[in-house]
Amino acid sequence: MSRPRDLSARLKTAIGSRSVRQVARDAGLDRQTLRRLLNADRHIDGRGTRGPSTDTVRALAEATGVSPGWLAFGEEG
Repeated sequence: MSRPRDLSARLKTAIGSRSVRQVARDAGLDRQTLRRLLNADRHIDGRGTRGPSTDTVRALAEATGVSPGWLAFGEEG
């Protein structure tokens, strides 16, 4: 899988052609929460921008079939 630079880009890649509604439902999240993450261009790297919780990253990773490490940090396998 390619290495998009930030969380929102990796999340968009992971979601692919699925709907925000479906992914949010599968992850047990509110659609607005997912939309904020998709539009935030956030980094989880300590540069003053708060990213999603670990539980949220895990839920989204499971719902989209990617690893939590890749989704959160772009770490390859």
